[in-house]
Amino acid sequence: MFVAGRFGSDDNCPPRMSLPRATARRSGATVVLESPPPSPDALEQRRFERDRAQALTVIAIIAAPIAAFGITDALLAKSALLLAIMWSVRAATLAGIFMLWRALRRTATRARFERLLFGAQLLGVALAVAVHIGRGPNTLIMTRFELLSVVIYYLMIPGRSRVQAVPAVALSVSSLAFVVFWHVGVSGPEMVSHVVCFVLANVLGLLVGRHRQDTASEEDEAWRALAVAHERLRNTVDELRTLRSVVPICPHCHKVRDSSHAWQQLEAYVSARDGVEFSPILCPSCLVGEFGAVLDRAPATR
Repeated sequence: MFVAGRFGSDDNCPPRMSLPRATARRSGATVVLESPPPSPDALEQRRFERDRAQALTVIAIIAAPIAAFGITDALLAKSALLLAIMWSVRAATLAGIFMLWRALRRTATRARFERLLFGAQLLGVALAVAVHIGRGPNTLIMTRFELLSVVIYYLMIPGRSRVQAVPAVALSVSSLAFVVFWHVGVSGPEMVSHVVCFVLANVLGLLVGRHRQDTASEEDEAWRALAVAHERLRNTVDELRTLRSVVPICPHCHKVRDSSHAWQQLEAYVSARDGVEFSPILCPSCLVGEFGAVLDRAPATR
């Protein structure tokens, strides 16, 4: 037991400097200890859910212009049969997008999520090639949509620059190849502008992907710093709880100093905090010391 104070009379026990004591009140530190930082697995799961929600939103946005381009099919189709074929392909594409959306929504792991997206993006490149051939060499309407798709490809698989670049570069190369070698009536300046736009789209996509990787790294560093701070706070609270058990007591009169620096009897101090009641009784040593003479004169009991 920690001893504080100095020898003196019963009523004059001047206080001395004592160690700080922790309180049992609900403080901000207690709230923080009750809400520890998430584990690395939980942090990665939150990041995955965020990326999945973003991919689902992008897929839903992509479906809108694909459906709207059905109007251009009616304007460009030269026969009813060709229009029926184009609309059938577009309906099948929208159905595939919906199936992909459902599959991604039910995906519980990042590995499967990335495999599904990567396969869907490669399938999208093949579909773009087929659409170029089906529409003929006289229109460049698909090229605008493919330019937007390049940036979207980089956004849908975050944190994997090489995986992001494969479908995006493949789509860019195939689209530029059709502009240069397939479509007719494309002037030199138009070809240059297409090349510049696709290069810029890939650069922009890579920069966005790199920024997301940097953000993820900063989140990891912030989590590690929070975990260290939480551990230090826990150790500090444990030390304060240990100090709370230190009771300043006068070694002469055995009075105890409470948190308001008031001195009171040990019995009153303990009773007020622990609900303990004291029953006066003499121990054998005190009994002999106080009443030894009386006990010596008393007749021995048989």
